[in-house]
Amino acid sequence: MSTETQTILLNSEAIQIVSQDPLGKQGRRMSQVGTSEVWVKPLVDGSRAVVVLNRGPATANIEFTWDMLGFAPTTKAVVRCLWCHKDFGVFSSPFAIDTDSHAVWLFKVTPQA
Repeated sequence: MSTETQTILLNSEAIQIVSQDPLGKQGRRMSQVGTSEVWVKPLVDGSRAVVVLNRGPATANIEFTWDMLGFAPTTKAVVRCLWCHKDFGVFSSPFAIDTDSHAVWLFKVTPQA
C-alpha cells in the first residue's frame, strides 16, 4: 500500500467526523453538473460533511451553496478541509474550489453562531 493510500485510509479526523458521526445519516448527492458532483452529509453538531468530486478529464471549478447544505443564505460558515487538516476560513455562500481531474475534496462546513 502506498504512503498516500495509507494516509487517506488512516485519516483520523475524517474517520471521526464523517464515518463515526453519531447522527448516522447517509450522505446524498445534492448537485451534479456535467462531471462535477457535490455530496452532503448532516452531522450531529449541526455542521455538514461535504464531498466535492470531479469525474472529468480537466480541472473544474465546483461550487456549492449554503442552501444545498440546509443553511440560511446569509449564514457565515467555517470551511475546513479534512484531507489537509486546515481551516480554509470563514465564508458566505457560495463556496467554490478548483478541483483537479478525478480529484476529491472533503470538507466540514460549520455555521457560525
